[in-house]
Amino acid sequence: MTASVCLPKPHDSAGDSQIGIPPAQADTFSLGNVTVVRVRSACARPGWGPEVTGPPSARGPSRMTQRRHQEALEHWKAALNLANRSRLTEREDFRIRGGFALDTADLRQAETTFAAGLRLYPYDYLAAFYLAAAQRMQGNTAAAIANLQRAEQIDAQQYYTYTERAKCDLLLKKYPEARAQIDKVRSLGETGPADRLQAAWQYLTGDFVGARQTLDRLTTSTDADAASRGYLMLASLDAEIGRLQDAVLALRRGIEFDSNRGEPAFLADKRIALAWLLARLGEAGPARAEALEALRLDDSPERVMRAGTILARLHRLEDAEAASQALHSFAGLQSAELASLRLEGEILLARHRYPEALQRFEQLSRLDVRESFPEYLANAYSVTGDTERAAFYFQEIVDSPALEWLEAAAEFPGLWAECLQRFATLEAAAGQQDQTRRLQALYQNQIK
Repeated sequence: MTASVCLPKPHDSAGDSQIGIPPAQADTFSLGNVTVVRVRSACARPGWGPEVTGPPSARGPSRMTQRRHQEALEHWKAALNLANRSRLTEREDFRIRGGFALDTADLRQAETTFAAGLRLYPYDYLAAFYLAAAQRMQGNTAAAIANLQRAEQIDAQQYYTYTERAKCDLLLKKYPEARAQIDKVRSLGETGPADRLQAAWQYLTGDFVGARQTLDRLTTSTDADAASRGYLMLASLDAEIGRLQDAVLALRRGIEFDSNRGEPAFLADKRIALAWLLARLGEAGPARAEALEALRLDDSPERVMRAGTILARLHRLEDAEAASQALHSFAGLQSAELASLRLEGEILLARHRYPEALQRFEQLSRLDVRESFPEYLANAYSVTGDTERAAFYFQEIVDSPALEWLEAAAEFPGLWAECLQRFATLEAAAGQQDQTRRLQALYQNQIK
């Protein structure tokens, strides 16, 4: 799914190929005698940032989001091989290497690469933006905001800058500042991204009715991708406020919508979310069927991990093992390594091989610098009886409600409220009466 905004023209392009020319003017640029097409290959969540110069010979929308992950990987490898053996400009080189690192969850390398690119090209919008994105994804919001301010100075008309800044402000619980950034996105005519952020802002500030109205509007958008994301977010909202059956209905409507337009990546996200909710409702058979269908639709590491996790927790271990084996085809990718550690840990936990499971999860925690819910750690420590550590990680989740809303498919629907409830149960068992009352009041406010 390519982003709708064109690449900015470089300010200091002497000696460069035609990187950065808008799509209306050209679809390709040349690296020596090789034609390269710009693609967005965001492995897990397409359409969140401007296009990065991409691998050779790729055509059409992102291959890494439409059950062609292996094919897209081959294109990236070809681009990297080209960078290694050809006389590319430094701008071309850092965009290829940085884009690959971002797409494969190697955030430290992405940050290093885009920081080097920004030093070489101080007026390169993409370098500033993607450096900030990599920093925000690692939880370094102060550095991210500084680089987003720099990106805005380079090109104030790129709405992506304001979406990232709004995400930073939501993480920091700076809600007035976040609303100002959302208004900037809307003023640039980007209704879909503005509505997604506004719904998150409304939810996080307690306006559940307003969030529902915004998401209902989003599902009727003429932008099909925006409408699709609206269904997923609506299901998350319903699940978070305890309306699981309504969340299931929203996902079924979204599945019908995506089936009619032939978008397997979006469809897989909804089937994974539906599998999670059906498992919570005790419908193990239908939950398994939805998880397996998601695996059939999409083979990207993140989605394989999430579907496989559901299968492992349903104790469908042969299915989970098969999903784990599928990740071996992406050996060497950071995203696949992280997904493998998570899924291996879930399988070992289901097999009651607790020391080995905890070893996998702790290794994952050290390697994965992405800022996300550590639910796998909280769940594992809870299952193994280490309630003190479980409580520590549940507290971390409860303190960070915005993480569920930064991307539509970032977490399982209703996960924050579920962790809040589990945390309250742990604290009650530990005799923490004041904390228990506080958590119970927070949960009751959530589902009122």
